Amino acid sequence: FPFTTLFRSRDYRGASLVDTVSTYSTGAYEKTVTGLSAGSYSFKAQYDGDDTYQGSTSSSLSVIVQNHTYSLSISSDKQIILTTESVTITGTMLKDSSAYASQSVDLYDGVTKIATLTTDSDGEYEETVSGLSVGVHTFKAVNSNVESSTISITVNEPTHTYSLSIASDKSS
Repeated sequence: FPFTTLFRSRDYRGASLVDTVSTYSTGAYEKTVTGLSAGSYSFKAQYDGDDTYQGSTSSSLSVIVQNHTYSLSISSDKQIILTTESVTITGTMLKDSSAYASQSVDLYDGVTKIATLTTDSDGEYEETVSGLSVGVHTFKAVNSNVESSTISITVNEPTHTYSLSIASDKSS
C-alpha cells in the first residue's frame, strides 16, 4: 500500500505537522515522537486520499508529557583510608527537587558494580565499603534516570611502627 499518513499534533498552540510516514503493506504505520516539552498533546493520523482510495482521519490520541528533573549526589565520610579501614558512601536522589524514595541505586567502584541500594523515605542511600585494595578508587552512583558525579578515595597500606627495647641483665 503506498498510503502516506500525516501525523498532526494539536495542543494549545494549534495544529502542526509532525512527520509524513508510509504505511506497511498491512496498512499499519508507526511513528516515535521525541523531544516534546511537558504538556498535553493530541495526535491524529490523516490520509488525504488519491484516485483509488478515499481520504480518512483517525480519532485523536491524547498524550500527557511530564518531564522531570532528577539528581543523584554522592559523598563519603573519608577521602583517604588504610586497607584496614572502611569508608561510608552516602547520597541523595531527588526528583523535581524533592526526595525520591524507593529507588534502586547501583554503586560502582570504577566499572565494577559493588552494591545495589534502595533510597529511603528521604531519598537517601548509604553503603559502608571495606576491604579495598591499595590505590585510588573512583565511586559513582547510577539510577535508570540519572548518574552521579564521581568521588575518589585513596587507599594506603598501614604504616607499621616497631620499637625495639634492649634491656641489660648485667649484674655486677
